[in-house]
Parts: sequence; structure tokens; C-alpha cells
Amino acid sequence: GLERAMADALNAKLRPVDRDAPWQARIADLARQYRELALSHPMTFPLLQRFWVTGPADHRHAEMIHQALADAGLDDRQAVDICFGFYASVLGLASAEIGGLLRPATQADLADVRSLSPTEFPATTRLIPAFEQQEAGRVYAATIDILLRGIEQSLRRKADQPDQ
Repeated sequence: GLERAMADALNAKLRPVDRDAPWQARIADLARQYRELALSHPMTFPLLQRFWVTGPADHRHAEMIHQALADAGLDDRQAVDICFGFYASVLGLASAEIGGLLRPATQADLADVRSLSPTEFPATTRLIPAFEQQEAGRVYAATIDILLRGIEQSLRRKADQPDQ
């Protein structure tokens, strides 16, 4: 019970999103807040991944996601699936960042890639300049954008399908 209460206390730190904003903006705002929460509470943030729902604060944020997805035009089954996928993606991305996976490459990381044979690893070694230009938060933002575009694309496919 203590860990669940701690996780819900973290969720309570998130601000309510603007209910009048477009659905995409509401989801993106909450996703950004989860990243900020992870960066400010890296030791306790992983608790959010342990529970289906942490408590009242978590329910309030999930309600916002559910409403945003309904406003987008998703049916109930799609909304449930995408809501869980959203949380798994956002919490996983934030955990990956605080764990070190999404941080910009260090000099040691770059040296490791530079030591690879360009013949054996042509695609990876070609990316060295891009690895050198990584920025904190860019992968997170790009992935949230891809998630939102995927939802929009799924809505367009649904609209293009004739009723059966």
C-alpha cells in the first residue's frame, strides 16, 4: 500500500491539462509533464509502472486521456487500448531517460561507435555525426509526436472504411 500511495502522490504533482485545448495538445501536455516528473523524481518514478492505477490522482489524469481520445473520435475499445499504450509508452520513455538509455551520447559512447568497422557496421558508423548532435528530450518529444500521428492515422483509416 505504501508504494501505491507514493506513486499516487507523484501523480498528484501533475497539473490538470487545459480541457479546452485540442485533444492532441492535452495528451502531449500530460506526456511532457510525465517526463518532467521522472527527471525530478528519478528514484520513485518507476513506481508508476507497477500499478494498473495508482489511486485518485491517477484516475483524474486517465479521465482526461479517456476524454481526449473520445473527443478524437475513437470508440471505447480503441480508447482503452490506446490509453494503456499511451501510459506504457510515456512511462517507459521517461523511465528509459532517467535510466540512461535516452540520454545524449557520451564521449565514451561515441568512442565505442567510432571503434566499429565501417565495413561491418556501415549504417551505424554513418550515424556518428547524428549521435554527436543528440539533445536531451528530443527522442521523447519525437516519440510522443509519432504516437499522436499514429492515433490520427488510425482515425483517418477508420473514417475511410465503409460501414459494414
